[in-house]
Amino acid sequence: MNSFIDPIDDSEQDVAKFLDTTFQMSELLQTGLTPEQLSIIIELLSYGVNSEELAKLILNMRRENNEWVYHNPESNDSSLSSNNKGVCHFEDRNYLEGQRIPVKNSCIHCFCDRGRSKCYRQNCPPPPVGCRMVVNTDSCHSSSYNCSMNLTLWL
Repeated sequence: MNSFIDPIDDSEQDVAKFLDTTFQMSELLQTGLTPEQLSIIIELLSYGVNSEELAKLILNMRRENNEWVYHNPESNDSSLSSNNKGVCHFEDRNYLEGQRIPVKNSCIHCFCDRGRSKCYRQNCPPPPVGCRMVVNTDSCHSSSYNCSMNLTLWL
């Protein structure tokens, strides 16, 4: 069972303190994180996820079937009784099987699945050729594109 960040095996407060520290990108690269992990951390921080919440997610995420999945540390499939099977506990609240679990990042969607909180990242479609997305901080996907038109006139 691999954790999201293998080199950091500390408490949530220690990871939060690490994330709050001002550091250069070169120092961040020396942590042993994969480029994909670094990209996810930077993206989540850019969306305003606070370091304590991010630390909790990082310490409890692992890769399953090509997606990052949050695993509730208080939930263990083998110990789930019939009374609590299908109930997820996330940030001091209980969610029923299939219920959406709200998170601050509009690009990340979480739900309760067999007693586990599972999250996936919504991917945006690529912009049209010759265009770039105009970042909209209020929604996951860009609502507009900046397209440069290069016309060549042959006479």
